Amino acid sequence: MTLIDLLIPYYVRFTYGFSILGIAIGIMNFGMLAATLITVKGIYIPSWMIGFVIGLVILFCTIVGFYFEKYNVWNRIASHQNQNMNPEIKKMHNDIYDIKKLLENGK
Repeated sequence: MTLIDLLIPYYVRFTYGFSILGIAIGIMNFGMLAATLITVKGIYIPSWMIGFVIGLVILFCTIVGFYFEKYNVWNRIASHQNQNMNPEIKKMHNDIYDIKKLLENGK
């Protein structure tokens, strides 16, 4: 087992966790930037605008998630990864295809 093999589980966990928490991190970042802008630069931004923008971000993410679900994007991504990036799965797919063809010809 190489160093890369040891790091892969941590990479997967980080990317999944970051993708889940990314929206929360973005909202907090926006709030901090808005507060800094208001207090340090003296630029007036109505406080309702912060909530409005946060609501738009949440709505946008939900709509994107809905379309990902509706058009089966996650399964298509996994299929693409299995076919093009995972030679073990591709070899199993080809073996099963060959076995199926042999069984159909034997009938």
